[in-house]
Amino acid sequence: MRVFLLVFALVWNLALAFPRVGVHQGFTRLVFDLPQGDVQYGLSQENGQLVLNLRGVKGASLDQVVNSAEVVSVQTIPEGEGVRVVVRLKGPVEAKVVRYTDPDRLVVDLILKKEAASPAKPASDPVRNRPPRPPKPVVLLDPGHGGIDPGMVGHVVEKEVVLDVALRLKRLLEREGIEVRLTRDRDMHLSPDKREDLSRRASMADSSQVNLFISIHVNATPTRTAQGVEAFYFGQAQDSRILAQV
Repeated sequence: MRVFLLVFALVWNLALAFPRVGVHQGFTRLVFDLPQGDVQYGLSQENGQLVLNLRGVKGASLDQVVNSAEVVSVQTIPEGEGVRVVVRLKGPVEAKVVRYTDPDRLVVDLILKKEAASPAKPASDPVRNRPPRPPKPVVLLDPGHGGIDPGMVGHVVEKEVVLDVALRLKRLLEREGIEVRLTRDRDMHLSPDKREDLSRRASMADSSQVNLFISIHVNATPTRTAQGVEAFYFGQAQDSRILAQV
């Protein structure tokens, strides 16, 4: 009887999840069960995230790890008379939104965008044999800590310093033609549980579309003897001159 009650409770919680998430071949589906009445919504996508704002809807604070081919996680945040849903993506997606009635629900299908094929150049084009441009490199910046986790606290607060550094570095890299994504762009945590928070940051980097993952932190020492920059790297560089700069 206990097993039955446990399974029943688990299924009941999944049925009440907002949104309900389904992983399918080629797309991830988000289903929002809507109340009767006037419900408005807006959709935006930037910095590796898709944000859906719904007004006239109530929803509890919830973090769902998805880790599908399209989605890392889904976070529901109550805000005033509605909710904000933050979908962390593994790459740019096409969002197909359909609203159904009886029962009233909003269905959002997320499909990874495929690179558009370059049109064939005419035979008379003198540059037709020019090699294609390499894809734009993608860098994922991770300002450590955030939200309920301040990090190191002393003369400065680590979560504030590393976010400022990440935003400055983002502007510098974008000037060089590099696409930059952030694990967070404001004072927030990805999960109140530290282990889950770190797992989500790592999952965002676990993508074939990310060339480099940089996690930024500010360390401290009680002896006041350490100074400068401390860098750790994972992976073996092919060029010894690169190793000499680390």
